[in-house]
Amino acid sequence: MRIPRRFLPPTHLLTALEASARTGSFTEAAKELDLTQSAVSRQIRNLEDQIGFELFVREHQTIRLTEAGAKYAYEVRLALRHIAAASMGLRANPRAKTLNVATVPALGNRWLVPRLKDFNKKHPDVTVNIYTRPEVFDFAEQAIDVAVHFGSADWMGCNGVELMDEAIVPMASPDLLAEGEFTVPADLLGHPLLVLSCRPDSWETWFTQTEVEFDFIHGPIFDQMEACAAAAVSGAGIALLPKFLFQRELNSGQLKVVFEDAMHSRLSYRAVWPVEKENNALRGQFVTWLVDELARR
Repeated sequence: MRIPRRFLPPTHLLTALEASARTGSFTEAAKELDLTQSAVSRQIRNLEDQIGFELFVREHQTIRLTEAGAKYAYEVRLALRHIAAASMGLRANPRAKTLNVATVPALGNRWLVPRLKDFNKKHPDVTVNIYTRPEVFDFAEQAIDVAVHFGSADWMGCNGVELMDEAIVPMASPDLLAEGEFTVPADLLGHPLLVLSCRPDSWETWFTQTEVEFDFIHGPIFDQMEACAAAAVSGAGIALLPKFLFQRELNSGQLKVVFEDAMHSRLSYRAVWPVEKENNALRGQFVTWLVDELARR
C-alpha cells in the first residue's frame, strides 16, 4: 500500500526534531546539525505545520516537548535508527546478507568476537555486525536479529535457547593474596569485595553457599565485568568472576582463584530473537553455530 506523502516528512525535519528532543534545546540541536538556531526553529515549525499538531511548548528561552511531541519524537528516533542501521548494513555487505548481533560486553569481547573467524569461514557470504550493551536489549529500538545475553528466559515477544549457565569463583591478584592468610572462605571478609551492579547479591549468595556468616558486604561497585576484573588484577579487591571469560588472566598469573567453590547462578547465557525472526535462515545458522561452539568449550 502506498504511503501518503503528507505522512512522510522530509528527513532533515525529522533529524531536527530528534536532535531538539534529545538535547532539549534548539540551540544545542543547531550546533549538532551545523545549522543556525533560527533554522532549526523554522524546521520544527515546518514539521508541526505538516503533521498538524504542536511538538514543543515554547516558553521564553526554553522549549519542552508536548505529550504528543514526546511520543512522536520517540517513534521518529526509532525509525531513524532503523534507517541508519539498514544503510550501514548495506554498505558493509552490498549483497545484503547481514546479521546484527547484540551481546553483553564481557562475553562479546572475550568469547564471541575471538571466535567469529570460525563462523565467517563457514559462512563467508554473511557479514556479522556486533553491538555490545550492558543493559537489557530492546528489539523495538534497534534492528537486532539475535541477542546473546545473560539473564532470565522471560523476554516478551521473543523465542530463545539456553546456551550455558554461569559458574563464578573468587579471584584476586597474587599481590593481594600475599597480604594475608586465605585458608577458609571466611578469610575473604577481611578484604575489599568487588561488586557487580548487575549481580548485586552474588557475594551474599556465595558466602551463604559456603556456610560463612557475615554482617554486610563492603567494597566498590562496578557496572561492567571488565572493569571489575581490571580492579581485581590491580589488587583493589577480590572479584567473583566466571573462569571461562578470564582464563587469559588466570593463565598469565595476573589473577588466581582463591577458592574453587563455584557458585552457579540461577540465571544463564541465552540466545534470544524476535518471534518474527524465527524463520530467518541467517539467524538459525548463527544460533546453531553458537550452540556447537559452546559444546566444545
